[in-house]
Amino acid sequence: MLTFLDELPTPELTTSVCVVGGGPAGIILARELAAQGVDVVLCEGGGLEPTTESQECYEGETIGDDYHYLDAARLRFLGGTSNHWSGVCATLDPEDLDSKPFAPQTGWPIEMAELRPYIDRARDMLGLTPALPPQPVLNGNFARIDVRLTGHLRFRDIYLEELRTSQKITTVLNANLIGIDHSNGQISKMHFRSYEERSLSVTARHFVIACGGIENARLLMHLNETQGSEFGTASGALGRYFTEHPHGKIGEYVIFDSSSLDFPGYGKPVSRARLAHFSATPAFLEQAKSLQMRVKLYRYRGGTDTRRVIQDLMCNAPNLTARLTSRFTCAGVVGMVLEQVPLAENRIELSEDRDRFGIRRPILYWKWSDQDYQTIREVALAFAQHLAEADIGRMSLSDWVLDPSQEIEFNEDITAYHHIGTTRMTADATTGVVDPNCRVFGSENLYLSGSSVFPSGGHANPTAPIMGLSLRLADHLSSRAL
Repeated sequence: MLTFLDELPTPELTTSVCVVGGGPAGIILARELAAQGVDVVLCEGGGLEPTTESQECYEGETIGDDYHYLDAARLRFLGGTSNHWSGVCATLDPEDLDSKPFAPQTGWPIEMAELRPYIDRARDMLGLTPALPPQPVLNGNFARIDVRLTGHLRFRDIYLEELRTSQKITTVLNANLIGIDHSNGQISKMHFRSYEERSLSVTARHFVIACGGIENARLLMHLNETQGSEFGTASGALGRYFTEHPHGKIGEYVIFDSSSLDFPGYGKPVSRARLAHFSATPAFLEQAKSLQMRVKLYRYRGGTDTRRVIQDLMCNAPNLTARLTSRFTCAGVVGMVLEQVPLAENRIELSEDRDRFGIRRPILYWKWSDQDYQTIREVALAFAQHLAEADIGRMSLSDWVLDPSQEIEFNEDITAYHHIGTTRMTADATTGVVDPNCRVFGSENLYLSGSSVFPSGGHANPTAPIMGLSLRLADHLSSRAL
């Protein structure tokens, strides 16, 4: 069943699991619980389309380096941020879950062997096969990686009819979480309100907040502040360790023979004539003391930019003139997707300004760190060096890569709108907000789902891992909710 809160005939619902948030994390969790015979109430703060009143709830402030408006980076209606997802799917590698000696806060408390089957199921739901293994290139310090584009983009459209007809899921739209009833770490009810001031209370055995990397932290802070709870507060990590996937143009390239970077089965370029994706190997990153950075080669479509790159290279390396005119294959942009180091000072706090439901708005403190710039510099230099050593091509570096005081050059948006790490998963309550099963420390029956629980992000787009964690959480909850 799907309805709007204002049209609900009763102000009280009782269920086994109450899920807050109708984006990828919440919808996949609700569907999987229903498939396992569990009754679910799914409460989404927006409706079927974005509205001014719903998006206003996502307004906030940013302090630090340039960042998106928070109400533009998030979408508050059914389907959540899948409604502006481009569909790019990379994969987390086992090493992405490991703690790094120079950044120990990056470690996950679960192994990839446990998470991989769920991510593979998520990829299947997205119409994708399991990711192909990385293929070493360029003296073994880099690998060609499998990045795909799914057409299963808008979760609202894909699952709307299923939610309307489901006998196990009651989906309530325009239902905004405002409070809870709790005692001794046990939540008994969650309270919701519509934009027309209608109220709803949901009684359940288990509750899950799945509202995104910023909103999960904001709502948990709000509940602790107004309801006298101390959920996830023991470590001081709540709201902290926010990371993103910054984008940037790190240079331009000329490739003499692109077949040397190609592998059968990797499919067509995923967008904008992209040629290939690469990542540094774990051995190289350990030696360089760097986190991961995906290198993306975009082919220039027009002849003007291509000729400019060739002419620049001929001026700087005249000995290559003959080869550039006889063997040249393509030229283009070298882009990046950066894994940021999780730092406590990159965080969410609450302002004194409040939304229409009395919840304090978020302030995002976010800056690039010296370690971020080091990763960019080390990986970009090595990639350029290996292209030349292997005599596959040449790469020029953008000025800002070698000199962080220069303005960053973007070939895409500032970041990927990936909000990671504000309610991080750790082995115990002294270092994080949720346990390995995504249960909030200090609570018996409150869970979080989404990229907010990622201790670190690797370079992979988070949608498939988010879905995988929701499938895993459903398995954990199903036996406890029946």
